[in-house]
Amino acid sequence: MGVFQQGLSGLNTSQKSLEVTANNVANANTVGFKASKAQFGDVYASTLSRADAGLQVGGGVNIMAIKQEFRQGNVVATQNPLDLAISGNGFFKVKGQDGREFLTRNGQFQLDRDNTVTTADGKDLLAFPLDPDTGNVLDVASPVTISTEPIAPRATGKTEFRFNLDSRTQPSSISPTFDATDPNSYAQSSAIVINNQLGEPLTLQVFWQKLGAATTPASTGPNQWRVYATVNDVPVDISQEAAAYPGAPTTGAALDFSTDGTLNNPANAVYKIDLSALSPEFDSTNTDVRIDMRGSTQYGTDFQLQNLAQNGYDAADYTNFTIDGRGVLTLNYANGQTKDIAKIGLFRYRNPEGLQPVGNNNWVATLQAGPEFASNAGDAGFGLVQAGAVEEANVDLTAELVQMIATQRIYQANSKSIQAQDTLLQTITNLT
Repeated sequence: MGVFQQGLSGLNTSQKSLEVTANNVANANTVGFKASKAQFGDVYASTLSRADAGLQVGGGVNIMAIKQEFRQGNVVATQNPLDLAISGNGFFKVKGQDGREFLTRNGQFQLDRDNTVTTADGKDLLAFPLDPDTGNVLDVASPVTISTEPIAPRATGKTEFRFNLDSRTQPSSISPTFDATDPNSYAQSSAIVINNQLGEPLTLQVFWQKLGAATTPASTGPNQWRVYATVNDVPVDISQEAAAYPGAPTTGAALDFSTDGTLNNPANAVYKIDLSALSPEFDSTNTDVRIDMRGSTQYGTDFQLQNLAQNGYDAADYTNFTIDGRGVLTLNYANGQTKDIAKIGLFRYRNPEGLQPVGNNNWVATLQAGPEFASNAGDAGFGLVQAGAVEEANVDLTAELVQMIATQRIYQANSKSIQAQDTLLQTITNLT
């Protein structure tokens, strides 16, 4: 009667194997799906004595486990910026309305009515918020909401000027005393638009005057210049930020170069102007605007402005968002400003095959999966996040169809063994 048992076990396992193959084929278009494979084991009785061990035939076959294969699926581009694909190791983590957390490779996300990033079945994507002041990643992952509110204005606190002043310039002699309205009293000038706390534009103009014996103040060296400034054509006091320059009047600040054309004291090339009297919108906590001229030179070539920048901006509407390969979610605004608000975290396990599938492209962590490692996308050991793309199922349809044919043949062969045993029993019965 052993043949019946062996054949029946073969039929049962072949049926289960066919179910695994059919499930793989059915999910060939499921984003983030991982194919499964049945693992078989032979069956032996454990009650035979040692004397009978050499004659043991076996009791058939059984299913030991059904394991998922976590190899990478193809990444294909889509038109949805919230479609996210993982290239490499890791899972997204999502949180259900009941507080339960799940893992998924399906990056088909969307926005709910509150602009929170969710899955199709309403689970919130978890991301690591960024500190708005430092930009550092906070430790606890939480749902991420994309704010479409306008960005508030920011008063200018720092400007940067990088330039080369022509060392061949002669000191002002026609108009030795600086006057912003008299171009004969300075060698060069440059302007930049800055912002007050309401975002209103102000024009900051900086002037450079080559000093000499006839200028006021008189030069103390052949490579000394004086820096002056106006805001909206109104002269403003300017002074050294790092240290007071000896004898420098409040209406100008020194700029000294060494004989090789570099700044003699780079620390003294950072200046500040006080706008509190000019613009009430610069309150008592933000009245100083820095003017950073470090890195500038005085060579025997024409005046050249190499860099001009400032850190203020006006208010502006939200335009869109982007997600880069490290998973950083950035808000973009009409004035060109950006704001990094979160990093989409990835989570991985030593044994991903130990994760428990629970449907809807989700897994839950188990003890068999090992400890959880959380990190930001792109860190060592973790994959990259590609926005506007999804990871296809890793099902090889050709291989699955071949496996289906092989399983069918095995099923037929097991039925034949049962049929043969039945024929033998009929022959024995006919002898009686």
